[in-house]
Amino acid sequence: MQPNVFFLSASDKTPEVRFAPEEGRIDICGASYPENAQAFYDYLLEKIERYIQNPPTNKTCVRFRFSYFNTGTNTPIFALFRTLEKLNKNENHTVELIWEYEEDDEDIKELGEYFAGMIDLPFIIISA
Repeated sequence: MQPNVFFLSASDKTPEVRFAPEEGRIDICGASYPENAQAFYDYLLEKIERYIQNPPTNKTCVRFRFSYFNTGTNTPIFALFRTLEKLNKNENHTVELIWEYEEDDEDIKELGEYFAGMIDLPFIIISA
């Protein structure tokens, strides 16, 4: 694994998280229903807050691929979106969000559509 890459392995209740600042890439994949979602995502949010102060790239791509998502995850994910909106306002930087869902998973697709309507970021929703 590259230096400076933040990585959390997936568990049965938490997604895999990979944040590679030098690549401008964040991937969050798997189930997300931790006992305390805020605590789980806080460390990642802190890292992203520091990253947006001086990003090493001119583009950040964030990919979400949830297999399950509970309501407790809404608040920290929305906070992540708000942080990325700040970064996207930087005229020298663009942010792209990719929301992947399994072809037959209408719940995750609709959740992506809901978030896309709530934020001011390029948001791509695709079937994986």
